[in-house]
Amino acid sequence: MISDIKYIILKNLKNHNGYISGNILANELSVSRVALWKHIEALKRLNYVIESSKKGYKFISSPDLLLPYEFNNWQNNIVHFNEIESTMDVQKKHLNDNDFFVFVAEKQNKGRGRFNRYWHSPSGGIYFTYCFKPDLSPIYASKIVLLFAAIIAKTLIDLYNVDARIKWPNDILIKNKKVCGILAELTAEMDRIKQINIGVGINVNNVFTEGIKDATSLKELIKKNIDRKYLFQKLLENIEGEIDKLKSDNILDDYKRLLLTLNKRVLIITLDKQIDGIALDISPDGALLVKSHNGEIRRIISGDCFHLN
Repeated sequence: MISDIKYIILKNLKNHNGYISGNILANELSVSRVALWKHIEALKRLNYVIESSKKGYKFISSPDLLLPYEFNNWQNNIVHFNEIESTMDVQKKHLNDNDFFVFVAEKQNKGRGRFNRYWHSPSGGIYFTYCFKPDLSPIYASKIVLLFAAIIAKTLIDLYNVDARIKWPNDILIKNKKVCGILAELTAEMDRIKQINIGVGINVNNVFTEGIKDATSLKELIKKNIDRKYLFQKLLENIEGEIDKLKSDNILDDYKRLLLTLNKRVLIITLDKQIDGIALDISPDGALLVKSHNGEIRRIISGDCFHLN
């Protein structure tokens, strides 16, 4: 967890247009001038630009990093890494009721998606795992992922006026290229979810090589650099604003409105079978309903989905 003192120092500095006296700042924080100086030097090592002079301290700029200090109301729930194998592999503490933590990294060396596939995670993207404890039965685990997919797609539409759509179950596509992937892992008892970890990887300012043809980034699509901190802040706000929908039947409305897969002929590949048919609907608990060639309605919880038309 972050130092509350560093967060308060930054908040005070940002709220002043000019210099603020070191004495005034130290007194407000009830720390010594030496302790204040040490905290400011630590912030500078994180690439915050803070000018020091006889007049005191002056905030100049923040780094392009998703540091906890940048996110009001969530600073004590965010754990930041410059580089990590995967935010899904962090040793996550057991959550108390209503707690949540967000593990975010600037770069992942072994980012992974569904079925343990490699997720390309260079600097410039947003890679995070949102850990929380919903009061739900395990049968609704897939429903949680659908909610996150809808929240992310709607956020991208609202902020950047792009045609973000969902390919079942949880890939976010723009112009038929993947911009975001979502992965869910949970620990559960027979009748309730103890904790669920939602991993999200968003291609934001990434630059892709020619070898990666089915993915794109927001920067490539809208032809300008994206403010990652602003996007991450909006995602956290929207998740907080919609998380209670998990207990509502309305959760699927937005998801189905944004879903590319409905009414298409699809090939679904699961661990033990292949299903070819027409995607008809999403069940209340999040399963895809597919009508096979013999007229049978198949209920699919997980698998790879390929659009055939």
